[in-house]
Amino acid sequence: MPSFQNGVASSSNSFNNNGRFVNGYSNGSNIGRSGVSLDYEKILTQHLPATNVQRSQNANQHIKVNNIQQKPATTGRSRTTGDGEYQLVRHETLYSPYDNAYEVLEFLGKGTFGQVVKAWKKGSNQMVAIKILKKHPSYARQGQIEVSILSRLSNENAEKYNFVRAFECFQHKNHTCLVFEMLEQNLYDYLRQHKFQPLPLKNIRPILQQVLTALEKLQELELIHADLKPENIMLVDPKNQPFRVKVIDFGSASHRSKAVTNTYLQSRYYRAPEIILGLPFKEAIDMWSLGCVIAELFLGWPLYPGASEYDQIRFITTTQGYPSNAMLKYGVKTSRFFYKNADNYRLKTEAEVEKEGIL
Repeated sequence: MPSFQNGVASSSNSFNNNGRFVNGYSNGSNIGRSGVSLDYEKILTQHLPATNVQRSQNANQHIKVNNIQQKPATTGRSRTTGDGEYQLVRHETLYSPYDNAYEVLEFLGKGTFGQVVKAWKKGSNQMVAIKILKKHPSYARQGQIEVSILSRLSNENAEKYNFVRAFECFQHKNHTCLVFEMLEQNLYDYLRQHKFQPLPLKNIRPILQQVLTALEKLQELELIHADLKPENIMLVDPKNQPFRVKVIDFGSASHRSKAVTNTYLQSRYYRAPEIILGLPFKEAIDMWSLGCVIAELFLGWPLYPGASEYDQIRFITTTQGYPSNAMLKYGVKTSRFFYKNADNYRLKTEAEVEKEGIL
């Protein structure tokens, strides 16, 4: 399979001389936008459209992954389905070319990209999470990008900068498999487990500090995560390390120089105005997402629970005012949501948007 050394494609089977992501710290040594004061109860009950703020599968549709859905692995023979997904068998063993064998124990989740399983690294007491990509050209290309970024991050201290650790990448029956450290629980599942009760500030602050540390390092590396949300912030070990978190899932990430305008990125609730309007973007979109995540932890429900992109931009403009005329002027998708009058813009009404078939 293709491999990557320092983010550059290589023809060998490895990311370095021994064929693995190398993190010298992996063995145990191991917000840019102005804020406003908001009366959320008034805003959400009077000024904004009636919206069900319960998270739904539709609300999280985006380029790559949806919410985790629990189901057992099959017990028959492994195979590839019609959409390119690998059909796993419980207790099937995945062999890497680096003398490692992984026994599949449990199905953890699936999305557009493929699926994630919990596995035991044979000959050790280590549990890992393995992301198995679909066998499809578009996912293969995105997988190469993810591997390149993970290879770059492997040169950094994953414990210091709060990234998930990637151990290795290999092919299993023509499916790309990415092996990660096993983490405990994502923030959305934590909120759900606690019936969406708001977190106290004393617990939000360390989460914010750790994710900001991760984003600061990504900015230094000119990398954009592009899918920051509660599901992609994991609690490492809630019992022994309360509110120790790491950022996961670089499947939508890109280098700043390769960011493509008008790309469908970010889960809707956490989608930055630049993405909604089709503007050039950089790492600042991750800061927007983080702001939405932190507000959700504080409120117990999403800050902007839009049912569509129009709904989303309406939430944003109602609470924070219109984007600047310069942003609206150059937005590829501005005309979907706004009418222009001379040098001024007006947000379309819901009726106007419905008439145009945008909703």
